[in-house]
Amino acid sequence: MPDSLPGGEPLAGLVPEAWRKMETTAADEESTALVVVKDGRIVAERYAKGYDGKPLVAMSASKSMVSMAVGCLVAEGKLTLDTRIASLFPEWKGTPKEAVTVRHLLNHTSGLDQTRRSGTKTIREHALASPLVFTPGQRFQYNNNAVDFLAVVVKEASGQPLDEYLEARLFRKLNIQGAWW
Repeated sequence: MPDSLPGGEPLAGLVPEAWRKMETTAADEESTALVVVKDGRIVAERYAKGYDGKPLVAMSASKSMVSMAVGCLVAEGKLTLDTRIASLFPEWKGTPKEAVTVRHLLNHTSGLDQTRRSGTKTIREHALASPLVFTPGQRFQYNNNAVDFLAVVVKEASGQPLDEYLEARLFRKLNIQGAWW
């Protein structure tokens, strides 16, 4: 791939025992790829048997990307961490969900049911209809539904879908090509 990161000295700066432990853990957890980048160069790589080089679904790494998009919107003054979601989605005004903030969605304390969208509903429709299972801010509950909904929040606050917003604000500037959601 012409725009991929260059290779470096193999295992440069890595403790061999630590690398072997990472490889073992990655294999035990059935990770598709383990890549170590040091000083902008790939110094170690391990791929699962059968990996064909196609782009990977990053799953939970997406939470970091969504968080970066929210951070950019905060820096642009389009959101704050304490922005109430009901200010963007009036469907929640006057309901118990009116207390949900951007911060709650980011730190998994929104209280929204954690069941992810399935079927024909959009992420927006699903999240807006999701019941509260506890009072926002009351406790932590890992919640992919809330993170999925943040992509909709980013679109509402920025006027662009999450992937387009990050392409312009982050990926293009870092020469990252081929990112998609």
